[in-house]
Amino acid sequence: MASFVYLLQCRDGSFYAGWSTDPSRREQAHNAGRGAKYTRSRLPVKLVYQERCADKNEALSREYQLKQLTHAQKLRLIESEHNELRKGECDMAQFPYTCVSHIGINTRDLDAALHFYKDILGMEISMQIVPPEDLAPEAPLYAFRGKPFMTQLKAKGGVVIEIFSPAEGREEITINRNNFGMTHFCLDVTDMAEALRILKEENVTIESEPGPGGGAAWIRDPDGNLIELMPPR
Repeated sequence: MASFVYLLQCRDGSFYAGWSTDPSRREQAHNAGRGAKYTRSRLPVKLVYQERCADKNEALSREYQLKQLTHAQKLRLIESEHNELRKGECDMAQFPYTCVSHIGINTRDLDAALHFYKDILGMEISMQIVPPEDLAPEAPLYAFRGKPFMTQLKAKGGVVIEIFSPAEGREEITINRNNFGMTHFCLDVTDMAEALRILKEENVTIESEPGPGGGAAWIRDPDGNLIELMPPR
């Protein structure tokens, strides 16, 4: 049977160290007044640390070690990776992204969209992609030859708005299946492999992963919204 050491935080801020095969149930026992004499005068208590041990003997040994720690050392232990109560919190807090870098939007009317974002909101055009006129019919951007395919505008704070122009066959060249409106937003990640590891552990839908030569990954949130993960550039 699994054994655990645990720390309870008492009403006065002090900590109580113990061991149990079920720390949550032991927390309830302490709060019901059936715990140690130390906690009975300091109720209520809260379970703030839990660590799995190989067996009862190891748990007893580890419990003794916890009892020797200073208050400050116990606080650091509670915030450390050894605290099983923080596992999910730590995983997501350490998700390796730096910022939302850009947001993609499909528009019905490029002129109207640019008037709104540039003239009304005051964003600046930073780039336009205009495919050449002599594209072959089988080229992915053939429908956009000679006119803007995508216009980037920079918002305050550095976030980029990518506006995709309307054209026949638009749905065939975008990873998103929406006709109009926001298509996705992008997170700049610092470690693509670590990001994908965390997402797979959390059973997040991964639309596509980077190819052998690198590149972006695409995932979906619980509502199916598309998120691009961009590796360091």
